[in-house]
This record gives sequence, C-alpha cells and structure tokens, in this order.
Amino acid sequence: EKRPNPLAPVYSASSSFASNPAWEWQIIMANEMRRDLWINIPINTGDDYIRNIARIFKNGSTVGGVKFPPLDPKLKLYVEYSNEIWNSGFYQFFWDWYKAYDELAAGNLDALHGGANILRYVARATRISDLFREVFGDDAMITRIRPVLMGQTNARTNGARMADFVECNIGFPGHYFYAVGDGPYIEPGPQNKLNEKNTDQIIEAIKEDLAERQKKYAPTVTMAKSYGLTYSLYEGGALFGAVSDAKYNDVYDP
Repeated sequence: EKRPNPLAPVYSASSSFASNPAWEWQIIMANEMRRDLWINIPINTGDDYIRNIARIFKNGSTVGGVKFPPLDPKLKLYVEYSNEIWNSGFYQFFWDWYKAYDELAAGNLDALHGGANILRYVARATRISDLFREVFGDDAMITRIRPVLMGQTNARTNGARMADFVECNIGFPGHYFYAVGDGPYIEPGPQNKLNEKNTDQIIEAIKEDLAERQKKYAPTVTMAKSYGLTYSLYEGGALFGAVSDAKYNDVYDP
C-alpha cells in the first residue's frame, strides 16, 4: 500500500511544523524571564542530535563566532519527545506510526502491544532520558532535568499506562521520567451553564467540572505516584463553546 512521504513538510491550521525557533533563542528567553523551560524534541532526530541539544542547554554554544549562554543552572528543563504523538492531526503521528511498523517488520514484536506508534514513543522517550543523563549526569536528572511522558486519556494514551510499559520492559519509570501526564480540558458545565452571563456562576460551573475531573483522574494519579512519578498537565484551559461578550471578558480578565 502506498503511503505518504513521512518526511514531507505539512502546513495546516493544526500544525506548527513551520515554526522552529532556535534552541539558543529559547534559552535566552527562559533566562531573561527567569522561567523554567519545556522543550519538545523533534520527532525524527537521532541520538547525536539529541546529545548536542543537551550540550547546548548545559554548556551554551557558539554559532558564527557568536557565543550563546547555557540555560541558567537555577532553571529546570522539562524534556518531551515531540508533541501529541497520538494525534493524527499532526505530522509527527504519521512519522512515528510508519517508523513503528518498520520496526515491527524488522522483528520488534513489542510494537504489537497496545498501539505500535505509542509504544515506540515510550521507548524513544526513555532513550532521550538516557542521552540527557549522559550529558548532565545523575545528580541533575529528575531533579533539574525532567523528562516527561505525556498522553491524553481521552485518546487512550494514558500516561500511567505508558509508565507501566516502562516498568515491565525497560526499568523503574522514576529513573527515567519526572512525570507522566495528560491534557484535560476544563469545561464550565452543561449547556445551560454556558449561557450564564454572571461571572460568578461561570466560575462555580468550572469548579464543579474540576471536581469531577479530579475523581476521574484519581486512579491514574495513584498509579503514577506508585512509580515515583509526578502527574503533570501539559495543556488545559476552558472550552466555552460559543463565545458571548461576557465569556470573552471572563477569559481575559486577569
């Protein structure tokens, strides 16, 4: 069966493929803002490229005779392999999917369990953690350098389930990762609540939704903690549906 070229650029409303800020710029931004940094390792990079990323963050770099600083040692660095591998709206889903089945065809039968592309993502994310450990050393790992395994429960890519795969096939998850996590969206209740124009009522509806989500994710959080992992959220925010003037003002009210 003919398949699309997984290396071809994809430009769409749901793709950020065309936006590739230099690592040095990201470091400068984090240092000046004095904020921890979360980076996404490109999907199709090899080990040497990833080692060099780690070296830039640890030691800085020189480009065209210009010296660029390392990441401030006081700042933490979160390291994620690509972004939303489970999301077929993104280029990286297809790249990882075909790569996983290439590995399956080569005899890697682990790819059969639970979705080949997701488990390839887990194995590669574990390797990335090892590569950063090579550069930064054991003391910095998990404390300052924080590799993460991210999924979305609604897309059946539960982070704690991925950690379970690491435990069964690679090693203790807490050695490789700081956190597993999810992207839970917060909604202000049923439709009748969406149409409320009173800010306090909208806020109360959001609180109700948060309470329900805490119950929903409690077992996953417990499993993550059993592996020595934090449960982290990579994305949130409120889905308000149709936006009235009142809801617009609520979203942008500091």
